[in-house]
Amino acid sequence: HKHTHTHTHTDKATMSTPTMLTCKVRHDADGTVRRVMLDTAELHTLAALRAALGVARGAALTYTDEDGDAITVASDADVVELVEQAHKLRGAFAVRVVRGAAATEHVDSNVDSSSSGSSDDDDSDDD
Repeated sequence: HKHTHTHTHTDKATMSTPTMLTCKVRHDADGTVRRVMLDTAELHTLAALRAALGVARGAALTYTDEDGDAITVASDADVVELVEQAHKLRGAFAVRVVRGAAATEHVDSNVDSSSSGSSDDDDSDDD
């Protein structure tokens, strides 16, 4: 009766989905690529994803799904989908940050685009 190895693998929760994920973040603006550790347990909203990736609100986020399609992340539902894809593509997962692209999300004021003189309005931008 050798039942000693029953609980060896449960300490690291191997069977359940791990929440920590390494993500490559490519910035189209300057071509830089950074590795970011994401805790997907915390990622349920677009705001949380932006904060985790260190991305400004004006930038569009895209990733390539398992079919090779470029998916734009524009809503909280997209973030949930992104997390699922990230777990499937573990290791090869990357998010592109497209600066100043025609983002499909609803941004109340285009601070980044061409507003040089109207920097006074920035205060009203509180979420």
